[in-house]
Amino acid sequence: MSRLGSYSAMHLAKLPEQAHSPLPDSLSSRLRRIAQVRSEISAAQLQIINLKEISEGFGDRWEAVRARVFGTALQFLKKRLAEYDTLIPCSDGFIVIFGEDHGEPAELAGHRLAEGLNKFFLGDEVLANCKVDCRHLSLALDDIESFVRALGASPTAPAVQGAVSQDPHQVWEYRIRYRPVCDVKKNFIVTYFTEAIDTKGQPFLPEETAGQTAAMRRAYIELDLAVIDAGIAALRDVVGAGGRIIIGLTIHADTLADHSHRHIILSALGRIDPELRRYATIRLTHVPPGFPRFHLDEQVRLLHQKQLKLGLDLSIDDPNTDILKHPCLMMFEYHLNPQSAALFRDQANPAVMQLRVRARRMHEAGKRLAVIADDAPNIAQIAHELEADYVSATNFWPLCAEPANLHPA
Repeated sequence: MSRLGSYSAMHLAKLPEQAHSPLPDSLSSRLRRIAQVRSEISAAQLQIINLKEISEGFGDRWEAVRARVFGTALQFLKKRLAEYDTLIPCSDGFIVIFGEDHGEPAELAGHRLAEGLNKFFLGDEVLANCKVDCRHLSLALDDIESFVRALGASPTAPAVQGAVSQDPHQVWEYRIRYRPVCDVKKNFIVTYFTEAIDTKGQPFLPEETAGQTAAMRRAYIELDLAVIDAGIAALRDVVGAGGRIIIGLTIHADTLADHSHRHIILSALGRIDPELRRYATIRLTHVPPGFPRFHLDEQVRLLHQKQLKLGLDLSIDDPNTDILKHPCLMMFEYHLNPQSAALFRDQANPAVMQLRVRARRMHEAGKRLAVIADDAPNIAQIAHELEADYVSATNFWPLCAEPANLHPA
């Protein structure tokens, strides 16, 4: 289950000055640089909320275990920070100072870190009982400096003083699965696309309801971030085990169309390990009908800057054929529903003939074509008609909980 929504921004009364040593010059300087841009600094407090119970459970071994808890968490978080963020270890957790994010994007980023850390702890038998909570802070420079000093000085005091309110939010349920994509000529699986499915096993899309437009936008962001996290984690496992496979990341055009949030997605993609980039590809999907070409060009350019292979989902009736020659796009995908797939039983069907022409133009431009036609028994015929390079159909290659095969990429 994915629970969307976050703590509202908290404005704390100025804390009394503490008789403690000042913050390191480097940290103070960074905070002051941020304060020159904004009147308030956004931060996330990641607190291990059951630290006392865990320490009592380990008894005399706690000091050694504590070093492992905080050391493991530190390494996990450091790899997931944006370029200008600052991570500050405290007595019962960490403070993340956001260098660029503020407001809602900072809230989303903080909760992603906490959720990711909780999932990461679950994979370690010793650390599985650690529970991390996230609170978003928006404080003036002097307040946040005092706040950091107070957290480091008093391990028994409450980490945050004051009431925390939680806004109403929509809840959606989805699972991450991997779609096998078969290379037609090689006749084996070469790619797994990371996708989200609903509780019925169908492609997941957040539903917009009255008054929930903002929540739906957050849902798309969280959905794409979940796909990125799961895809990269799978890629690390495969490559770490000596395998070579392409992992695809499915990103919605709506996410990148939101200028106030797109940097969250781009930042997540920017943190992909450099040695893994050649094994990762992006599929830009759900481009709205009539989406302006210059907006699409901008999104493709932004993704191309991340040095990742790019693909684009096309509608079978999309009149835009110029996109087939786009220099930054390597592959195009057609998603055929059962009705569209059935059209291929008649080779003289105008829609089929038009798709054949477009497929030929793709290949002439040096692009590759993937056809996804779930529950289509005639996938082999479709692949032949369109000279597809890759095919996928869940009735032949079911979605899987993790990449099942290790083939050379």
